[in-house]
Amino acid sequence: MDPSTSRGPRWWEITLPLVLLVLVGIGAWRVSNILIPSLGVLVVGSALFLRPRAVAALAGVAILTSLVLAVQGDWADMRIRVVNVVLACAFAVTGSVFLERRVRRIGELSRTEAAILAGIPDAVLLLDEQGRLVKSNGGLLRLVPTAALGQPLHPLLGHVLADGSPCPGECPLDGRPGRGPGEVPVDGECITVAGRQVPVAYTQGSAFDGGIVVVLRDVTARVTAEEDRRVLLEEAARSTERLALMHALGAPAVAPLSAVPGVATDVWSADGAGPHHLGGDLVDVSELPDQRVLLLMVDASGEGLASLRDAWKVSYVCRAHIAAGAPLAEMIARTAESLTGDAARPAATVAGLVLDTATGHLQAAMGGHPPPLLVRANGTTEWLEAAGGAIGEQRAGSRGVVSTIMESGDTLVLYTDGVVDSGDDVVEGLALLRSTAVALRHQPLSGLAQRTLESVQPASRLHGQATLALVRLAAA
Repeated sequence: MDPSTSRGPRWWEITLPLVLLVLVGIGAWRVSNILIPSLGVLVVGSALFLRPRAVAALAGVAILTSLVLAVQGDWADMRIRVVNVVLACAFAVTGSVFLERRVRRIGELSRTEAAILAGIPDAVLLLDEQGRLVKSNGGLLRLVPTAALGQPLHPLLGHVLADGSPCPGECPLDGRPGRGPGEVPVDGECITVAGRQVPVAYTQGSAFDGGIVVVLRDVTARVTAEEDRRVLLEEAARSTERLALMHALGAPAVAPLSAVPGVATDVWSADGAGPHHLGGDLVDVSELPDQRVLLLMVDASGEGLASLRDAWKVSYVCRAHIAAGAPLAEMIARTAESLTGDAARPAATVAGLVLDTATGHLQAAMGGHPPPLLVRANGTTEWLEAAGGAIGEQRAGSRGVVSTIMESGDTLVLYTDGVVDSGDDVVEGLALLRSTAVALRHQPLSGLAQRTLESVQPASRLHGQATLALVRLAAA
């Protein structure tokens, strides 16, 4: 009886016991009534391979036959034999019922096991001592479509060891047991699938009847995740290192301006690409030998440390020329000339302003930079426009100097083009900057640069770096 099916008995399975019953009955009638108990023996034997209904039918035939034979003979002599037949038939029917239940249970467990194995994405397989495939689930065919039962599996795998050399065999995938059950091989082993190497991991254990049970797993996703994690950790380390370097170099978004007597300042810088992608926007405030204050805003082209390096280079040379006595009107042109022979010649816009904190006299020279905005305490505004070419252009330098008087309570707004050109209309951006600066002119200076910048250009609209600096005359 096949434990995995629920079919009925074949015709010969029921016919053969019936024929034997008839033969034994004829023998008991013609030869000797001693053969009557053999009818029960035949029923017991049929219980091993027939279902309970068929066994019960045979039992009925056997008991009826034994009764007929007993009636024809001496009943007192025959009844013990009939009782034996009845007991044997009862035992056969009972045993057949229990046997069918046990076989059905085994069949259910077998089907459950098959369903579980079919649902496992990993390849679960049984190999004999010669490495031939004895049994497997569907996961193996996804990895090795050419695998076939009874054939050696290892030659089909294209097994590659962790060092990149082909596996010579004598491994769990070749039917050879490893150092112990559940052994996990060294990471980096692969099999070849459709001409490409697929990273795998596997475990192995010994089957109870010999052979090796192997669970083979495609770990491409795990290897990819580990690689992505390594890349992210490296990027995080580089970002942390870059941010620390930005602090050391004084990038406007991460380092405060130097305190200079006579002025109060606030600065804020933001980047649409994130805090670790700062470009070459630089604000520098320094005191001149004659106690005036030099205000510099440099916007170097490019991004990252290279552009910040160029911004510092331009700022340093500009300060050097002013400290050496060069007029403000010539500062940008002389700086461009000084950097002409530089192997890494910078390209940058420059806004240079000199403020006399005692008199409030303010001069401004531009080299391709947006004009600073002076917001007076009464709400009126003044754009400090001075034409000029940026450093790196053929005619670098300011075409003139614009002068005005800055009074206590006035706010000077310096900004890079990222503050006003992230939208579709630069003129609209300038108007929004002016209206925002006027509305916030009486606010305390601390943190005001950030509030102003975020009001003009929210982070969601930024496409690059934007820097804004505010300057006021310090209280006496």
